[in-house]
Amino acid sequence: MNENILVYWTVTGPGRNLIANFKREEDALGFRLRVIAARLEQLERIRPVLTDGEYNGEYNFRRNGIAVKKVIVPIMTDREAADIKNEELVDGNFLVIGGRDNHDGG
Repeated sequence: MNENILVYWTVTGPGRNLIANFKREEDALGFRLRVIAARLEQLERIRPVLTDGEYNGEYNFRRNGIAVKKVIVPIMTDREAADIKNEELVDGNFLVIGGRDNHDGG
């Protein structure tokens, strides 16, 4: 693996809300299954108060709304960052090791 690239796996819920991050895909996939099982178990507990349509909608939402995604973050050094022309610095996709932090308020 290239040491200038950070690779990790995210588990997200409905609305792409972050649930957890993992170093290994297998761990992320296993955690996804646990999250789905827990959410479906909770759904079964409230099933008596739901209509069939509500139950089916909730089932699909809870089952299919949990996703695992591979994230690749390129990392560059200050020297590599210095080689980027100013006109290329418009999309904000750069992470610079040892660079200045961007904090609100200065």
